[in-house]
Amino acid sequence: MYRCRSCGYTSLKWFGRCQNCGSWEIEEITEERSLLKTKPKTSSQIKKVIPRGVSKLKKTVDKTRIFSGLNEVDNVVGGFIPYGVYLFGGEPGVGKSTLFMQIALDLAAREKQVFYISSEESESQLLSRFERLAKERYDLTKLDKYLKVACTNVVEEILGVLYEKTPTFCVFDSIQGFTTLTSSGVIGGVSQAREVVFKLTEFIKRTGAVGILIGQVTKTGEVSGPKLVEHMVDVVAYIEQGATTSLRLIRTTKNRYHEVGNIGFLEMTPSGFKDARDVYENWLKDKDKPLAGVAYGVIMFGVRPIVVQVQALLVDTRFPNPKRVVEGISRNKLEVLLAILQQHVRGVDFSYKDVFLKVLGGVNVKDPGIDLAVAAALIGAYKGIGYPKTVFIGEVGLLGNITQTTAHKERIKEAKNLSFQKIIDFQKISHVSALADLFKGLKK
Repeated sequence: MYRCRSCGYTSLKWFGRCQNCGSWEIEEITEERSLLKTKPKTSSQIKKVIPRGVSKLKKTVDKTRIFSGLNEVDNVVGGFIPYGVYLFGGEPGVGKSTLFMQIALDLAAREKQVFYISSEESESQLLSRFERLAKERYDLTKLDKYLKVACTNVVEEILGVLYEKTPTFCVFDSIQGFTTLTSSGVIGGVSQAREVVFKLTEFIKRTGAVGILIGQVTKTGEVSGPKLVEHMVDVVAYIEQGATTSLRLIRTTKNRYHEVGNIGFLEMTPSGFKDARDVYENWLKDKDKPLAGVAYGVIMFGVRPIVVQVQALLVDTRFPNPKRVVEGISRNKLEVLLAILQQHVRGVDFSYKDVFLKVLGGVNVKDPGIDLAVAAALIGAYKGIGYPKTVFIGEVGLLGNITQTTAHKERIKEAKNLSFQKIIDFQKISHVSALADLFKGLKK
């Protein structure tokens, strides 16, 4: 069999150039590999699996759930489950290693057996970082019994030890730096990454440990490697840069044990990460002021409602085609909402205006429940007026009608908890043309 080293495409016939990715790096596969460490000779040597009741499985999971010590991480991920494989991705420097070094220290302090395997850093580098995170909180000499660290990039060199020790929590940082002797692809390549993840997943599923795989992301924002890597793990999470240099957002795109799409807020400090659950309240500090072009909306991240501030700026254009610059939502959504407002709201014309729109906080919003807030911000910027202590909740249709969004009660509850006095939704107004009347009599 022949295989492409870049993407892993295989064929029984020789091919000079890969039909899938166009690469010329083709290798011949001659070895046979089994999913089992040793192939059984007879059927009697195969281990029998005894099915268990559903209720018993649920109780076992609840009792063995491991928490990280950071509420925001636990709320998003749902805690860490034994036999679970967790893939965490993020850009270089976002704090992936720092986060799990901190979690490793906390678990070791709770007498959990933790192994931290690094494929990229030396022992001296790891020691300096552990000392910085443990300062004034942990005594590293007392944690030696529970926290073990190894530096290697060959999977086979560490798996034998891990099978013997059977740790509770394992961190592999990062999968792009590991290599395996059973694949001849380049380190960090697609075939190598897939084989490495396969071996690590096999170890985790056999021993019952919690496996943390740290990976880099590509230019498109996805975990580097084939999509098959994400299919092989149980949870896929991303750590992203927030609106400030110290703010980090953590979210999940796949989770077999918890709700998908939740978002958590972490703040990076010199001594590590800490919870920043109410950090977005800083985005709302001006909600009592009638600022022109500012409106507030409520979006849903999984099951968590979050109030966000939408800012709009309109400038007379000097070009035949007005600019449309947007941050936080798609440009297509902005174009659609501009067309709806220009068609249905009297006295509004955006054809000679450069439009700049931003959702504060560095959050990328795909929730249609932000539509009404965006429309209110645009009208406020056009008329030069503001609407204080008010939140807008609703989806806007092409005919200008306002419809109810999902989790409507949860959004209203979150707005009231943050002391918003007026809530504008489909029950207050049924059409975007009514927005112009809401702004009458308001001053800058």
